[in-house]
Amino acid sequence: MKLPIGWVSEFVRLTAADRARLARRLTETGVEIAGEEEIEGDRVLEVEITPNRGDLLSVWGMAREISAVMGVRLCPPAVRRMTVPKKRGFIQIDRGSGCRRYLGARIDGARIGPSPEWAVRKLRQAGYASFNNAVDVTNLILAELGQPLHVFDADKLGESIHVRRSRPGEKIAALDGNTYSLADDLVITAGRPVALAGVIGGLETSVSETTRNIFLECAWFEPSTVRRTCRRLGLATESSFRFERSVDPAGLERAFHRAIELIEELTGGNLEWVEAEGRAPDSPSAIRLSVEDIDRLMGVSVPPASVRKFLAATGCRVASSGAGRWRVVPPSFRPDLRGPHDLVEEVSRLYGMDRIPSRIPAMRPAERSDHVTALDRVRRSALSQGLTETVQLSFVDEKSLRGFGISPADAVALQNPLSLAASHLRPTLLPGLLATLSLNIRREAGVSIRLFETGAVFLPGAPLKEELRLGVVISGEAAPPHFSRPARPVDFLDLKAIIMAILADAGRALPETVFLPAAVGGLDPSACAAIRVGDVSIGCMGLVSEEARKTFDLSQPAFAAEISLSRVLSFERAAVAYAAIPRFPSIRRDLSLVVGQAVTAGDVCREVRAAGLSDLVHVDVFDLYRGDNLPAGAYALGVSLRFQSPVRSLSDEEANRSRDAALARLERQIGARLR
Repeated sequence: MKLPIGWVSEFVRLTAADRARLARRLTETGVEIAGEEEIEGDRVLEVEITPNRGDLLSVWGMAREISAVMGVRLCPPAVRRMTVPKKRGFIQIDRGSGCRRYLGARIDGARIGPSPEWAVRKLRQAGYASFNNAVDVTNLILAELGQPLHVFDADKLGESIHVRRSRPGEKIAALDGNTYSLADDLVITAGRPVALAGVIGGLETSVSETTRNIFLECAWFEPSTVRRTCRRLGLATESSFRFERSVDPAGLERAFHRAIELIEELTGGNLEWVEAEGRAPDSPSAIRLSVEDIDRLMGVSVPPASVRKFLAATGCRVASSGAGRWRVVPPSFRPDLRGPHDLVEEVSRLYGMDRIPSRIPAMRPAERSDHVTALDRVRRSALSQGLTETVQLSFVDEKSLRGFGISPADAVALQNPLSLAASHLRPTLLPGLLATLSLNIRREAGVSIRLFETGAVFLPGAPLKEELRLGVVISGEAAPPHFSRPARPVDFLDLKAIIMAILADAGRALPETVFLPAAVGGLDPSACAAIRVGDVSIGCMGLVSEEARKTFDLSQPAFAAEISLSRVLSFERAAVAYAAIPRFPSIRRDLSLVVGQAVTAGDVCREVRAAGLSDLVHVDVFDLYRGDNLPAGAYALGVSLRFQSPVRSLSDEEANRSRDAALARLERQIGARLR
């Protein structure tokens, strides 16, 4: 915001010394001065205003701030009060529409033309263009007092105006030359929408050189209502910028009468009548403040007399409620003052941050919850597998959803999305990971790209369900090129090994992990598996389908997995067990089996473990064969069994008996036979 010092000087008396240290003092108290320049012969500061200080978005607001931080006298703007006929019935406000107070005035006999030089100069210094004498008045008041106003051609309004929510199908041709479709927006209507309340006026009822009668609007619109309309339409104006940050409800009358006075002066019009409807928001509630609050939050003692002085300087009404205790009522233009901590911040600003001694506070490290510790174990395990962690936005677009076989209707849609690419909350981590994978492949980030993310997904329901998940994608070579080994691409088993390692490191007492054939959107059904631990389904993994590869512009095969960490971490914490290094040798026995196509390697291993062989320490598959010399609908599987006792050496006969017991169970349970 541009702040002309000459204009400010109409409200505060600044000496040469005050002007010299003004920029530094404002910056020290939280109002950053980004630069300064000379415009029309006056020094103009470029002020950066934080979102919570909407009260500073005017010359008068900055004058109040300068008075408080520099201790100079404040001279309020003089406004002539006028006695005029009051009208009833022209303005109608719907209850709950988002308009709390609406002031209107009709000024007849106006002559629209250029503004005088002094008005044009002030507008230029404040960063505004000059349009005509009526519109320029609204911009002068906006710059001076921070209250947005609007002027209509009164003859084009008809017999009344109605402040209400827009109806389906309504549109408005706005002053910026665009036509906007309305959707439950707050509008000013006169049989049809003539203005988007607090945002922009309509072209049809704008003031031009042919205008003779003016209707002046001065209102208080709820910040959330204006903000919602601006976000939906992608529209921002000087008026909406201030309404979104809340204008001073107690300043409506001052701005209204000041505008009427200037319009009469600059256009030669005569005030016919005024009408006021609605009620401004209530004054802020009182806040209890004590010296203990100040000592605790500032870390330094401030004399009670100074506390009262500082708070009074900010416009607060301060009443004593005991020794070292006050009842403070914030001014209407400071809605950001809501609790004792806000008042302490004001005291510290005016006391001087540089006067508060620097001390390292005593603190005790917070205990890490088991959930956080387990999540860190998962992340460290993923990193140890050669994966690179990514952080994605929690949003996804409709195209990405459909690429994974998810209907947009089955995802949580945002009412006011930032863009079309962020229209829904993500129900899965994989679209974001595949988009990042595609970018890395195009940028040739490496021959082997392995990515993971831990984050929340959002599932529709009442209430909305949030679930913590782990997503993994891999593509490219299984290992960096080396002369000692031939290159090969990553495959299903590489991803399975990563998932198994991460689950093993999660620190949870998980039942046996099982991978079952499944059909999942976005994954190729010929290489897709559901992942279960015991009876709990925790996720899926597989080869990314051709359709998904086209959606995300993947030029090479990729494998993806997604695990519900919420479900994994719901299991009991695994007990840490230690075992001595084996003292006695192990014995290995191999079985070459013929099994049906419906039997999986996991089925074979589970049945062997279920045989109750006391000295069995490991079972694994070492060979698979499909081809000639096998019965139709069958394949061969090589299974290795390792036996070892912690107290003695096993004999060959004992190992053979255990092997035979395992084979008998396999024959009985799944129809396996020796090859």
